[in-house]
Amino acid sequence: MIFLLYYLSCGAVLAQEVDAVPEIDPFAGINEETDWNVFDQSNDPVEVDEEGFGHDYTKALKLCYKFFYAQMSGKLPEDHPLDWRGDSALNDGKDNGVDLSGGYYDGGGFIKYGFPMAFSTTMMAWSTIHYWRTLKDVGETKAALETLRWGADYLMKCHPEDGVFYIQVSDKTNDENFWGRIEDGEKLNYQRKRSYKVDVNHKGTEPVAEAAAALAATSIVFAEIDAYYADDCRRHAMELFEMAWKPDQRRKYDQTFKEAAKAYKSFKGFYDELAWAAIWLYKATGKQRYLINAVGVYKNQHLEKDISSFSWENKTPAVHYLMAEISKQAQAARYKNTFRLFCRDKGYGGKAKRTPLGLLYLNDWGPLRHAAAAAGLCFMAAQMKIDPDANFVLGQSQLDYILGDNGRSYVVGYGNDYPTRYYHKESFCPEQPEPCGSFTGIPNRHQLDGALVGGPDEFDRYDDDPWKQQQSSVAMDYNAMFLFSLLGKIDHETYGAKPPPRLAPGKGLKVGDMSQSGARSQADPEGYDPDRPDSGNRIDYFHALQKTLLFYHAQRAGEIPEDFPIGWRKTATIQDIDGDDTDLTGGYFDGGGTMKYTFPMAYSITMLAWSVIEYPDSYGEHLEEVKDIIKHGADWLHNAARSTKIVASIGNQTYENEFWGRAEDMKANRPIYSVTDNQEGTDLAAQIVCALASTSIVFADDTEYSQKLISKAESVMQFAENNEGFFAEHVPEAGMYQTSNFKDELAWANIWMYQALKNEDSATTYLETARNIADSEETLQSNPKIFDVDTKVAAVQLMLALEEDEETTTHLDEIKGFCDFYSEDVQKTVYGLAFPSKYAATGYASSASFLCFLAAEKLSAKIEPGIRTSWKTFGFKQMDYLLGSSGRSYLVGYGDSYPFQAFHRGASCPNRPLQCTSEGYKDRDAPNMQILNGALVSGPDEDGHFSDKRLATKYTAVNLDRNACFTAALSAAEFAKNKKDDDADSSSMIPIINTTSILILTILLYI
Repeated sequence: MIFLLYYLSCGAVLAQEVDAVPEIDPFAGINEETDWNVFDQSNDPVEVDEEGFGHDYTKALKLCYKFFYAQMSGKLPEDHPLDWRGDSALNDGKDNGVDLSGGYYDGGGFIKYGFPMAFSTTMMAWSTIHYWRTLKDVGETKAALETLRWGADYLMKCHPEDGVFYIQVSDKTNDENFWGRIEDGEKLNYQRKRSYKVDVNHKGTEPVAEAAAALAATSIVFAEIDAYYADDCRRHAMELFEMAWKPDQRRKYDQTFKEAAKAYKSFKGFYDELAWAAIWLYKATGKQRYLINAVGVYKNQHLEKDISSFSWENKTPAVHYLMAEISKQAQAARYKNTFRLFCRDKGYGGKAKRTPLGLLYLNDWGPLRHAAAAAGLCFMAAQMKIDPDANFVLGQSQLDYILGDNGRSYVVGYGNDYPTRYYHKESFCPEQPEPCGSFTGIPNRHQLDGALVGGPDEFDRYDDDPWKQQQSSVAMDYNAMFLFSLLGKIDHETYGAKPPPRLAPGKGLKVGDMSQSGARSQADPEGYDPDRPDSGNRIDYFHALQKTLLFYHAQRAGEIPEDFPIGWRKTATIQDIDGDDTDLTGGYFDGGGTMKYTFPMAYSITMLAWSVIEYPDSYGEHLEEVKDIIKHGADWLHNAARSTKIVASIGNQTYENEFWGRAEDMKANRPIYSVTDNQEGTDLAAQIVCALASTSIVFADDTEYSQKLISKAESVMQFAENNEGFFAEHVPEAGMYQTSNFKDELAWANIWMYQALKNEDSATTYLETARNIADSEETLQSNPKIFDVDTKVAAVQLMLALEEDEETTTHLDEIKGFCDFYSEDVQKTVYGLAFPSKYAATGYASSASFLCFLAAEKLSAKIEPGIRTSWKTFGFKQMDYLLGSSGRSYLVGYGDSYPFQAFHRGASCPNRPLQCTSEGYKDRDAPNMQILNGALVSGPDEDGHFSDKRLATKYTAVNLDRNACFTAALSAAEFAKNKKDDDADSSSMIPIINTTSILILTILLYI
């Protein structure tokens, strides 16, 4: 029974053949300070005698990366280094309605094989992790990260939904019949119309498990460079592993996919891939269940029996190395001893076959890749103090053979007598428009720099002939192994036998100073601390808070600046110019389309500004980012509010409902709806005042800008007071934003003007006006138990309570009633989400949490500690629920199970140049083509049910105001979590509580 509880607590779902796995303590015998050396180990170069080094390994490394660029498919980056390559195969996957553009062509033709491509990606990631210090030394971090990301991006595209993974594009018959540039493929009628997928009806374990390994390893590389991207890689890796691990779904993939078997038949089976993937997921997440999976496969499938070679098809030797790296000392010795045999077998006097000139000859087809793989692993063995001298000699001898010590180089563009006629169709083609045919015996027209060819025969004979494919072929996995061995050698030149710093499981690569690397990322990771708990392990408010900021970037209208964190967003709706030439191009789109609604935009800016005013430290290094988000909205509101009219909305909802596409594709002139100075509009004008006044406080250090906002707020306040009534009566496009009362907005506007002008004589007038409205209006005094874009009563009461003296409790009692209601009496779903209204419960839970966190802190002198604690506990539980404590996260991009089909036109669309239509993407029951990171969806119904369907907008709608409340609540939760004066039940305590509960239960059951 005790073992059963341990088994369940690890979350392990072991297959039938992986029974009776012993309990594992991977950290036993490990001293984190001296053994992991994540932070403190010096990387200072050691003195190494360089006499006798006859090769320029750094030059070879740079050439190696050029080969990866040459193999790129899809829309190439603007700074692609090869002018003879262009965009290609942009419609891959169209036969199945998915975007499979990108990735790498496998070798000399134009098929994309997912299995070896995933393995190459894993090796590129491993090389980057292990030899990061060397990549920095030689200035190749940019190439390393770009080429790795290119492969990982494609692998995530191949996993468009849970339970599906695409393993191949095109087929051997059509590829062999095509002679030409792949850029001209469609024009020349290249029939690459078939894509092959693993799903419940088409089983195939190896490529799915390998992709899980690749993305797990990639997540380690990018954990500090781009935390959001690393999260995406990790999520895909975990889902793919679950897909591969299911016993009833296991099958050798070449038994299902005969096309793949023509080139990459799996002779060894899939257990080595399952162990390999499990180890990489353990390294990426730190989760014990993956280590248990790996050990179980290893022991039950006796992986120690086949360590003859390391390749795309057999991972067993590398599994031994990694298991030795992460295991406690006694267990590590067992793995080391088996791994030692791999290198001893390849060394002089070993059993492995060699050519007369010393090349390890493990296979007739592409022997150099096997030699490079052995060199790379044995360089690592030497660093692990496994026969170090012999293994360094072994590694260097194989690498030097490849680079020319036998009289000729096998790397295109390097050394003497390198290959010029290799099996590579694209590089054989002449410049356009000259036609391209099959190989004719002349050298390839374009030099395929860095390509490692297959290599000589068993007698060291090599024919420079493209038709002798066993010798002249090139492939991604050849070069991935070549890269692996080159970095091992260069690292040894600089650091000798000193191993690189090792990373504890669950830790990301510590990249250090990136200023000279030129590496690019799609999201600024500043402020993300990889030592904080990751979203995959437990609730992390700080990480979630950063994630929400990406949503506002995705909603941005107008000009998109350079280095924008959302790669799929471009400049949009620059036609939004009013008749008097007022620039209304900026601001934010409200929800899943391109409508701009002034009222909720102003409310959203107010909430974001309020959170920054109260909790600036919660944003950490992202404070300037959120301030820029606020300013972009405030600037638009400033332009929208003029002395004679105020813009209420831009766009036509009827047309919007018929349009499905990217915001950038909305080219039509859009109607602009306004209220004029002879029409009612108190609610609209007052909400704009709130936004401008609160933003002026955020930017108080910028006196000129702050004063500009206050001046506009004062003039708009006059509009609000003089034009009493509802703006929606004059704006047909007000839609869902028709207010039920305008006095709450007017009171809130007066309070914000008081806050903005607190040090001026006129401030008290605003405060008294707010009090008079609050005290005289029956609607305000009734204090409805919601706070949202329509109803600001609770916020008014809280802000007035903060201005009351010690004897007065009018407004204090009101806000106390509000928070007591939420902490004690509010209706909740089965798992505890506050549900005060029929729709969009996530927004109400967020707004109430923010107010109650703030009230607990600011009114601490007037509220009993126990009551304050109950308010904060309510807030923590709501945030935890929304971030996944119920088993599902409602924040896109956060946690292990978040929504994939948020209702959002732009996010549903594929990358350009593919068209986006309602038939192809609105009605498609599949994940959005773009991840709408940071979007909070409407959430579950009152029964806790959630439908992740794009058109089920009751559950999957997104909008600005709900997100702004959530961002604000997270900033408050992050502050409250770090404040130690109360015993509120924050998520940081939950692991302790759960562990204690399990321990007590275990003891009771044992007794």
